[in-house]
Amino acid sequence: MAEKTFQSLLRGRMMSLSQGQKKTAQYILDNLERACYQTIAQIAKETKTSETTVIRLSYSLDFPSFSEMQKAMRDSVLGSYARMVRKTDAASSTSSNPYTAQLEKSIGLMQDALRDLDMDEVDAAVQALVEADQVVIIGFRSSAAAAEWFYNVMSIIRPNVRLLTSNNDAYNILLDVTPGAVVVSITFMRYSRDTLHFTECAKSKGARIVAITDGTWSPIAPYADRMLCSGSHRIAGCFNSMLPSVILLDLLTYGVAGRSPDFEKRLAKLDEISGMLSAFQPFPHEYPEKDRATSKGI
Repeated sequence: MAEKTFQSLLRGRMMSLSQGQKKTAQYILDNLERACYQTIAQIAKETKTSETTVIRLSYSLDFPSFSEMQKAMRDSVLGSYARMVRKTDAASSTSSNPYTAQLEKSIGLMQDALRDLDMDEVDAAVQALVEADQVVIIGFRSSAAAAEWFYNVMSIIRPNVRLLTSNNDAYNILLDVTPGAVVVSITFMRYSRDTLHFTECAKSKGARIVAITDGTWSPIAPYADRMLCSGSHRIAGCFNSMLPSVILLDLLTYGVAGRSPDFEKRLAKLDEISGMLSAFQPFPHEYPEKDRATSKGI
């Protein structure tokens, strides 16, 4: 079954399925990227069938459980992306140098983002971040680096910004989430369950959600008040590129900085604090004699 794509398996069994199972199967074929991360209840609701029908479909396809069928769906999607990336890379590159070819691809990604991005959605997300009494930025695994960068710049632009890149502080942060908070949830293909779970909990407490993700099929979509999508861009067919998320976060940073009334004052305070700290923590080159003596154990 590993060599046979999930789609071909499903089409090959279509005639032997019950009417309800056929309806479910057709929905999955038409929405594979979304369905491979939906729950049984969500698929049943979309297809107006029962949860039992969805489970029985997995049995009809010789899977021991719905979870195993969904894993095969995800493997098929990821395999398609890998093949597409390799084919696109080979066809679109105008350079024989692989690094130049990758740079050409990155430039293409930025052009795609500019063409496809809903700027009204970006503007609404910026306004939500300006008005929020608290901003929580969450990104796990491959999204953690982008989340940390966004936290660093946002905490300079405005107060009351918190970062979550592991479960260690999840309960403490969630304790303080209010209806006036905005949660920026960053997640891409191979979506983090921890990100989804925290987002769901924050939403239940009344927080507004700004999702940074790859598309409307993302499992974060049902929780999002504002959703900025970059498409799915993978390096070597298996790693998520940071570039799409950084482009989106860069736009949000630009917008929030331009609208935050206290940004200039905070920059001035930051410079003042930096000066105070440097007075107590001199750089090594300011006292070379002392540093050389210390290094010799004197």
